[in-house]
Amino acid sequence: WPRIVFDEAGTHVYDTRGPTGEQQLSHWPTVLPPLAPRPLPVAPGAVVTATWSTDLRDGQVSTPIRYSLLCDIAAEAAAAPVGRAP
Repeated sequence: WPRIVFDEAGTHVYDTRGPTGEQQLSHWPTVLPPLAPRPLPVAPGAVVTATWSTDLRDGQVSTPIRYSLLCDIAAEAAAAPVGRAP
C-alpha cells in the first residue's frame, strides 16, 4: 500500500512509504494513523467488532481497490458482583 486516497477528488491522500520511498515493514503504520487522531481506549472486557468490505471494481491491477472498514467498541455488559448469585 504505497498510497491511500480517501476521496474521489484525491484531496485527502495518505502516503505510506518511508522518507526515502521504502516500504514499511508492517501494515500497522499504514492502517492505524488515518483511523483516529489518537488511539481509542479499550477497557478489559470491551467488545470490538469490525465490518470490512472490498470492492475489486474491474479487477485490473492498475485500478485502485476500494476498502471500507467500520469498527465499534462496546463496553462490557454489567456483571453481577463476584461471590453473589445473580
